[in-house]
Amino acid sequence: MRPSVPSLLRRSVPRSATSSRIAFNVARPATSSTSSSFLLHRRPYSTPSSSSSSSTSSPPRACWSCHQPCPPTTPLCSSCSAIQPVLPTSEGGPNLFQLLGLPEKGSFAIDEGALKLAFLRGSKDVHPDGFKGKGEIEYQLAQHQASILNKAYYTLKDPLPRAQYLLSLSNVEVQESDSITDQSLLMEIMEAREALDDAESEEEVESLREEHREKAKQAVKQLGLAFEKGDLQRAKDLCTELRYWDKAGEAGKDKVHPVD
Repeated sequence: MRPSVPSLLRRSVPRSATSSRIAFNVARPATSSTSSSFLLHRRPYSTPSSSSSSSTSSPPRACWSCHQPCPPTTPLCSSCSAIQPVLPTSEGGPNLFQLLGLPEKGSFAIDEGALKLAFLRGSKDVHPDGFKGKGEIEYQLAQHQASILNKAYYTLKDPLPRAQYLLSLSNVEVQESDSITDQSLLMEIMEAREALDDAESEEEVESLREEHREKAKQAVKQLGLAFEKGDLQRAKDLCTELRYWDKAGEAGKDKVHPVD
């Protein structure tokens, strides 16, 4: 007897991948410097290397359709090509990097072009239109996989959520309520916001917003260095700083493009 659609979907990733508290629990990522260019795989999920120890390898699960062994990190059954539910990482399922066919241990340095190409390739493999004629179970699983893949892409695409996700892999959580403890930096940000509030001309507003964007770029560079050094506390502090500069950069948007 085949399982029902709801029972399969309940085993899939339960929470939004864009949340600052990501529902994945996997091994700590490598902290040494890595190349910014990721290798692409033929499938949207990467699987553990054959050189990996048995303690880190995921045991196969049974395909819900043909009941043959099926690695929990692959989207399709290698025996019958049935689409599979996405398991949480706590049950051996893929993390966000694996979902996009990238190396299991991610890096903050990332090639955005390679990331987009991996996303497009993965989306093609699990696009719901390709499963319309294969029954309700596969169609709904494809919709769910496509949704999770989309969330994974947008989490890893932008520096702040990518950094937050990498920290979550090491059980370091970044909260919206986290505040800047460096008083001189906090004062600098407050003064920048005040200057933007007081700006009158569109040219002045855009100039200040560009300064804020440049500050955000500097924070992103520092984040890369912090992850390379394995300084997770510094990376967490920089996430908070980057969030403040991002908000400061967006604060004058209505002044430049007023909302009717």
